[in-house]
Amino acid sequence: MNDFIVSLARQSDLVFSGRQARRLAIQLAYRSAARRVEDDQAGLSGANTRSRTWLGGLPPMNMAPIKRGLPAMHPGELLREDLIPALEKPKTEIAKLLGISRRTLYNILDEKQPVSVAMALRLGKLICNGPVFWLNLQRTYDLERAGKALSAEIEAIPTLHLRRHKYCTA
Repeated sequence: MNDFIVSLARQSDLVFSGRQARRLAIQLAYRSAARRVEDDQAGLSGANTRSRTWLGGLPPMNMAPIKRGLPAMHPGELLREDLIPALEKPKTEIAKLLGISRRTLYNILDEKQPVSVAMALRLGKLICNGPVFWLNLQRTYDLERAGKALSAEIEAIPTLHLRRHKYCTA
């Protein structure tokens, strides 16, 4: 993903900050997910559907391997910075549509509360991009934070290698 964004910036003579590049990647993945939902709702399949990839045949974000470079984004940041302004609805109304309290929504937006499985289902339905997108954002964010917090402890743990046997293919 980073290589693609850098090459895009070079081709267009643009310079992206880390936050801008991350937003661009999220927006591209969101558009790809929206296209898949439109195709599914229209009942299109096989050769009649749009490509399941975006921009030059790259896979959608939830299928691409995690790459280092850009810091992980909390789902609340994406909601706060990009999606809620695009919805053009007050946060109180969004909380009602989700069936949650305003405080819960504000805690997610302020990155004080993680997106749970139930919340991912609600957000995925409201924004029409599915729960997996929200769970992947939260998972990546949690892994990065835990990795930074526990880096010294993790480094101290030795890596054990299994001996090969007839059932091991690696």
